[in-house]
Amino acid sequence: MLSIVPVHQEMPVAEPFHHECDCGPKGTCNFENNEKKCTCDYGFADNGGNCEECDCGPKGTCNFENYEKKCICEDGFANNAGNCEVCDCGENGRCSFAGTKNSCKCSEEYSERNGKCENCHCGVHGSCAFDYKEKICSCNKGYSEKNGKCEICDCGENGYCSFEGDEKICKCDLGYADKYGRCEICDCGEGGYCAFINGEKTCECRVGYSEKNGKCE
Repeated sequence: MLSIVPVHQEMPVAEPFHHECDCGPKGTCNFENNEKKCTCDYGFADNGGNCEECDCGPKGTCNFENYEKKCICEDGFANNAGNCEVCDCGENGRCSFAGTKNSCKCSEEYSERNGKCENCHCGVHGSCAFDYKEKICSCNKGYSEKNGKCEICDCGENGYCSFEGDEKICKCDLGYADKYGRCEICDCGEGGYCAFINGEKTCECRVGYSEKNGKCE
């Protein structure tokens, strides 16, 4: 009678799988949670799994985002053509470069003067800026500058309103005159000048003209 003797057969052991890990000659490669990670030398940064040159100067940190170089600069510096250079608008603004010149984006109630963000406030009814050393208020319609603030100043649709000191002044269009702070129709014809005095229309006629029915004839 034949006897069957079981034969012990060893199963082959699978070779360990080695992931390729290379960041180029300027970095060290390893895996973290099965993800490739490049630790690059100084002056280089990971760009799609390869350490490439990336330098923003001593005042910034360089990296790549979507394969584009990006500089993160220290306070008081900004990116200028790939290098972090001095750019300071003070604590009330953010500085950047537009071409070769620095530009200040100032906080509310501040405006740029000589490269710094300084207090410049004309109230809620206008915007403020500096023209050299002079403060300029650009007021909304119906307002005008009074002592550095945009105050209500309205002479109607037919005139321009402003302040001289604390006094409201209406500069009215042709054929209109100031009547109690509003530009109202006031016409004495081509031969004279029309104005309101105490609310009453008055014609001041030129030489050779006289008033007749509210006209200089």
